[in-house]
Parts: sequence; structure tokens; C-alpha cells
Amino acid sequence: MLLLQLLVDGLQLGALYALMAVGFAVIFGATRVFHYAHGTTYVIVGYVFYWLAARLHLPWWAAAAAAALAGVVFGVLLDRWMYRPIQRDEGSFFTVFVASFGIAVVAENVIVILFGASFVSITTPLTRANDIGGGIVVSW
Repeated sequence: MLLLQLLVDGLQLGALYALMAVGFAVIFGATRVFHYAHGTTYVIVGYVFYWLAARLHLPWWAAAAAAALAGVVFGVLLDRWMYRPIQRDEGSFFTVFVASFGIAVVAENVIVILFGASFVSITTPLTRANDIGGGIVVSW
């Protein structure tokens, strides 16, 4: 049973990695920018969701919508204020990559300053797990 549970967990984690990879591919395909700060966008969305749902006690669905909007705003601002000026001045692919890396480092350190470096979690209806039989648990 342990092997089957590990297989289910591995498939779920692989699906999350695939989601990240598709995000990288879509952004690069559309903009020709290797958006290193893509992972930082996920971190920002997660912490905004945590702050709204756990600390401000908004319903989880409202916090999720606001967190998604925060991710969109971060991406648009990054494109308008960082990537486009570099590309307009004919900066190289590597220059845009370094700028993205720098933004990621700065944003992640701001998050550590605001929220601390410890692990945070939240309980929503989506965090419940379902027993599909034989002791195999699948989370939403």
C-alpha cells in the first residue's frame, strides 16, 4: 500500500511541476522572456492567499480570487517596468534574465521580511483529503 500511496503522491507532485513548466513555456513562447521570477509569482500568490484567508479571515474563494489578481498585477508590473524598458533599449536575452533573477531575489526577501522564514499553512475545504480505498489518500 505504501508503494501505491507514493505513486499517487508522485503523480500529484508531477502534475504541479508540469503546471509550473507549462507556465514557463507559455510565457517564453509569447514574450521570448525567460521569466525566472515565475516561481516568485507563485510564492506571492500563496502568501497573499495566506494573509487574506488566515489573518484577515476572508472566505477562501475570495482570498483565492484576490491572490490570483495579485499574481496578475505582479506580472504586468514586472513586464511594464522591468522587461519592456530593457527590451526597448535593445538589451540582450541574458540582461532580461538577470533582471528577472534580481527581481526574484528581492521579492522573495521582502516576503521573508514581511512573513518570516518559517513554514505557514492554512486549512480550507480544498486541503481535505479523500480516502479512495485501501488506505490510499488523495488530496484535492
